[in-house]
Amino acid sequence: MQSEARTRKGILVVKSVTKGADVFVNGRKIGRTPLRKRVYLKPGTHTLRVSKLGFADYLDSIKIRRGRKTVVEPELFELNGILQIDSTPANAQVVINGRMFGHTPLQEALAPGGYALEVRLPDHQTFKKNVEIEAGQEVTLAPMLLYEAPMVETQQEPWYRNKWVWIGAASVIVTTSIITAVALTADDTADAGYPTIRIETTQ
Repeated sequence: MQSEARTRKGILVVKSVTKGADVFVNGRKIGRTPLRKRVYLKPGTHTLRVSKLGFADYLDSIKIRRGRKTVVEPELFELNGILQIDSTPANAQVVINGRMFGHTPLQEALAPGGYALEVRLPDHQTFKKNVEIEAGQEVTLAPMLLYEAPMVETQQEPWYRNKWVWIGAASVIVTTSIITAVALTADDTADAGYPTIRIETTQ
């Protein structure tokens, strides 16, 4: 039964020197290059698209005939390079040339040129690197983000609100008063021969 249904169809064979490209027929993905299986399609016109990140899409209309084999050899042209970032820990912010692109793990197609890369994660050291992207090439980075304990800011109380400042000042005043006490000479007429002491305090 299946063989009879196939005889009413045509065969599509896709051969591409670009490996890892997704193959779509009429918007439905049928595999990835190198595509070794035969694709059976109803006679008529179908849309073929071959796509890979960093390359220009190949788009074509193909005509399938009953009982015939149609061979297509799409050639993909390099447009961009690929930047692949997989940090430890994951879910870190990826900033390229000052613009937020997403979180790790991240794969992004970029035009050829130089880029300033930052990988950020709270309470971790920021990974910074200048990368050069070339068309058709893939740059893979796996930064290890080291833990960095957050700094705790302490607010110092004004000196005039510190009770120990005033306690110390009072102690100094009392001590000064005691030191400045003046011992007078003994009164010859005093009882029991004890000297007379007069305390003078400095205010």
